[in-house]
Amino acid sequence: LAKRDELIEDEARRFQGAFYTPEIWRDEALKEIEKSLGPNWKEECVVWDCAAGTGNLTRDLDWGCLLSSTVEGTDVDVMRRFGWGGTVFQYDFLNDGAESPFFDGISAVPADVDALLRKCAAEGKRLVFFINPPYAAHSTVGTSGDLKVGVAKTSVNTQMRATKMGLASRQLYAQFMFQCRQMAEKYGFADYTVALFSMPKFMCSGSFKKFRNWWYGAHHYGGGFLFQASQFADVKGSWGICFTTWTGGKGSMTRADVDLPMRVFKRSDECARAHLIGLKLVYNSDGREASKWVREPIKGLKKVGAPNMTSGLRVKEAGKKTAAANALYSFNCDSNTVQQSSTVTCLLPV
Repeated sequence: LAKRDELIEDEARRFQGAFYTPEIWRDEALKEIEKSLGPNWKEECVVWDCAAGTGNLTRDLDWGCLLSSTVEGTDVDVMRRFGWGGTVFQYDFLNDGAESPFFDGISAVPADVDALLRKCAAEGKRLVFFINPPYAAHSTVGTSGDLKVGVAKTSVNTQMRATKMGLASRQLYAQFMFQCRQMAEKYGFADYTVALFSMPKFMCSGSFKKFRNWWYGAHHYGGGFLFQASQFADVKGSWGICFTTWTGGKGSMTRADVDLPMRVFKRSDECARAHLIGLKLVYNSDGREASKWVREPIKGLKKVGAPNMTSGLRVKEAGKKTAAANALYSFNCDSNTVQQSSTVTCLLPV
């Protein structure tokens, strides 16, 4: 039962971006939150896991006020049956006030939970979103080569597009971040924290610039760590997962042009614990894009027609391509993620 999230049918799990959180990384996340909120945060704060699954993040711990919500009714039954998860309820966090594709009817916070949240906000308590939300984006290539069409079509997606969040509106974990801020403000919490597992792309990718400015402008970065994605069940190790903490409230903000430190961990199989192997500084290239810098030397040079190659062996017939006269190679960089660097980052003959 503790690994029910891991036993979901593989194809469905990958499409939804749902991954079981191993206890080793849950424990490390708890230490990270403690650095920002102190040793008694679990007892003093209102903690809401709004992507709970069967409660892997919060199970077997003592909580002062714990809320656990998930879209799957069977997961709600499991948590209630075995007495974990605190106040447990079925709720589609990304479709608040709208019809949910996961169950019949309108998704809404239950009346008793609504009253509790408003009461705790009035008493000045801190709301902590402690989550491992799904990682999936609309119209990105899946494991079988099919597009994940419709996976991000939510009420929050509509709101993010209306506020010009760009491509970030297609990513589910970014939608959860967006909605966490919205819900904290809706219930009137003066102080709140979002502590989540996610891909680190929102901190560095140019496609997340609008979302990043919106997020950084209202949250203080508390810290975080990185580890290889293969630590999650049946996931490739060619990309990384991060856990970060963000504190919201009056005057909270993070400068978008600073390097954010993150510890890098590796699992030690001998003792089944996280082993610190280094420190990484995460930054974005806003205003200093390498794609612009690399073009500086060829400005004003005469250009000639060139084959439009998409790999070392494939020529793309559609579209025109030019290169500087007498050029030997062109540099193809079709992605800024480590996951795809071995396939779409290369030097190609002109």
